[in-house]
Formats: sequence, structure tokens, C-alpha cells
Amino acid sequence: MEHPSAYLSPAEPPDTTGGRGLRPPVAQPGPLQGTRILVIEDEFLIATVIEDILRQAGAEDVVIAVNMQEAREALAERMLDIAMIDIQLDEGSESGLSLGKLAMARNIPFIFLTGYSRVVLPEGFTAVPVLTKPYIPRTLVEELSEVLMRSRGE
Repeated sequence: MEHPSAYLSPAEPPDTTGGRGLRPPVAQPGPLQGTRILVIEDEFLIATVIEDILRQAGAEDVVIAVNMQEAREALAERMLDIAMIDIQLDEGSESGLSLGKLAMARNIPFIFLTGYSRVVLPEGFTAVPVLTKPYIPRTLVEELSEVLMRSRGE
């Protein structure tokens, strides 16, 4: 696997010049080449920026869920390589943790996302990486790549 920083610099924002419309159907070569990623984020604008970063890094399929119902359905029904879970959706402080438990039950590796600088994870989640907003594209891609490699035993 190539090093993620070869594709995104720390200060490089995602390419959002294309405006509204359909997202590119074919992934670009990159460290997340061919992956299927679920982004659970209740702030849609942030979710679409993350989607752009992931596609630039080679993700094949990026699914966005903006609430608990969409997230549960995607975790239960979709074939996923990894998930990104907002630790506190608008629906309550335990919402992200319950989705993390569902991801664990389906053996879907995941990372938590948060806007808080200090997060103390409960027992069972202490090994789960936590990314804080604002997201640096390179860091986001590197963290996902590391979690994917560990889950595949690489």
C-alpha cells in the first residue's frame, strides 16, 4: 500500500470545484483504492467534504448516513470495508457508541469522529481511533489506512 501523504498534503483541501451534482463513479488510484466506506455524520456539509477526501484517496463507494436510522440500515445491509462514526449524533450522547457496537457485531472496522477535544471512551472502545474536527485530509486518510491494514492482518 502506498503512503497516503503522497496524495494529500496537510493543507490541501478536497477538490470541491466540481460543484453540485453526481459524484465521480470511479475511484482514483490512492491508499484507499477500492474500499467501501460508510460515513456517519449528522452535519451533511462535513460528510460531503469527507466524501471528497475519501474519493480523492481512491475509495470506490462512499455511503453517507446523517441520522441513526440511515446509519443502522447501512451497517446492517451494506457490504462495507470500514466505517467512520460521529460519536455524538444529534440523537443523543450514546448514539455513536451504539452504532460502534453494531459495527463490532458485524466485524466492520471503524473510527470515531468528534468535535470535542477530549473524549473518554468506555470499556470495549478504548482501542478505537478518534479523529477530532477539523479534519486534516492526510491524517484522515492515514488513520483509515492504518485501521484497514490492521483489520486485514497486514
